[in-house]
Formats: sequence, structure tokens, C-alpha cells
Amino acid sequence: MVRLSSLISTAIWIMQWINQAAAAGVRTVAVGDLHSDLNNTLTVLKLAQLVDDNTDWIGSDDTLVQIGGLVDKGPDTIAIIELFQKLAIQAGVTGGAVINILGEHEVYNLAGHYQYVSKEDLYSFKSKRIRVEAWKIRTGWIGRFVFKTFKAAYVHNKHTFFSNGDVNAFYAKLGAEGISNHAREALFRNRFTSTLFGKNGPVASRAYGAGSSSPENICKKVKEVKTILGVKRLVAGHIQQNGQILSLCNGTYLQIDVGISSSFVHN
Repeated sequence: MVRLSSLISTAIWIMQWINQAAAAGVRTVAVGDLHSDLNNTLTVLKLAQLVDDNTDWIGSDDTLVQIGGLVDKGPDTIAIIELFQKLAIQAGVTGGAVINILGEHEVYNLAGHYQYVSKEDLYSFKSKRIRVEAWKIRTGWIGRFVFKTFKAAYVHNKHTFFSNGDVNAFYAKLGAEGISNHAREALFRNRFTSTLFGKNGPVASRAYGAGSSSPENICKKVKEVKTILGVKRLVAGHIQQNGQILSLCNGTYLQIDVGISSSFVHN
């Protein structure tokens, strides 16, 4: 079971953002990496009052942003993909939205790299061949869903930029839509080694994580990127925190991967 502090930390931050937006009649809920853990995913979504006990959407016109790292490590890829497919449809009916960010682990699976896939998850597909077929971009039920709907970057309400990894000034100049378009083209052409997916790209970069540089240098880079993008804050996942959301640069950079999945040994 996930460590309770991780869920509480996530829920508190979710509710703070919800409360700040309540005056405008808008709720935005951002959730960190979930890594194929259906039970803990549902716990978080229920805490955020987005799903009911039947796992159906009750968020009305809320927006849910899942920061990437949806799959791998845990056992529930099939169930968690089916859940987000269903929620996206249900949210659209009520005026809400479910935004999935493309993360490093989604790219791994599209490329056929399964080094982070658990045995339980592989067995849930019955065989590796069936899993490979499911993740094919053009014909697979998961691959097509990820390719068509996941965004490598997303700006919400013109003030908050989301990406799984950290975005630098070079990629910021493309804008969120440009980054997503470049990612989609690279995936379509099977260019999985594109620099956009590499250690300096917005899908997998860890450039602003604690200890990567001095706080002053990190905040200088964050400010530059915010200025280029015209946003107030950057939100990322991918860099696992020890149960607490990392807030840097006076809250203008947030790292929200708090280790929700029970696949992590510290949970």
C-alpha cells in the first residue's frame, strides 16, 4: 500500500489549487506519476472528488492533468489505461477534461523497450507479443490512444505549463503546442532517439531537480523559461520526491512526482 503521507501531500496540494481557483468557478487537479497502480490512482482521484466508488467521473467541468509516467513498474497498465480512456470520455460530456502528459515511460513502451515492465504487468497481457501489438502506434489499442491524445507539453489557462520532464529555453521557444507536435511527428516516424525524448528534452529532463544545480541557478533558468512561454509556473513529474511535492523559486516550479505507486520500495 502506498505510504499515507504521499497521498496526503498530494491531496493537500490538490485542494490548495482547487480552493484558489474556486472563486473563478474552475477546478484544476494535477496528479503526479502513477506507474500502473490502479488502487492508489483511484484513492487519489477519490480524494480529489473526481471519481466515485464506481470509478465514474464526478468532476463536472474540472480539468485533470496527469503528469506522465502513467505506466510501467506496477501491475495495472491495462486497467489504468482503460480508466483514463473512460474518464476522458465522461469528462468531455460534462464540460471537463482529462489531459495526459507524455512521459519517458510511455515513450519506452511505444518503442518496445520493456525494461521497467513488471512480470505481473506483462502476464496481464498474456504474452509479450500481445503487449507489443497493443502498444503499436498505428494499430494497437494503447499505442493509438497514447499517440493521439497524450501531449508532450500543455499550458492550462495561459498560466501553468505542464511537462513530464523539465523544459529548457531551447524547447520553450517551440511553445507547448510545438513541443507536442514535434513529439507526435517523432513518434509517428519511429524516431524514439529524438533529442526531445532525451536527457535534455521536456519528456525526460531532470534539469531543475533538487541538487541538480544551485537554487539560484535553477530559478534563473526557470524565470527565463517562464518568460519565453508567458506563464506563471512550471509543473513537472518524473523526478521522484520522498512523499512531498517539491516547490522551488517561490512556488513557480513544482515537482509533483511524490511516489504514489506502491511499486516504489519506500511506500
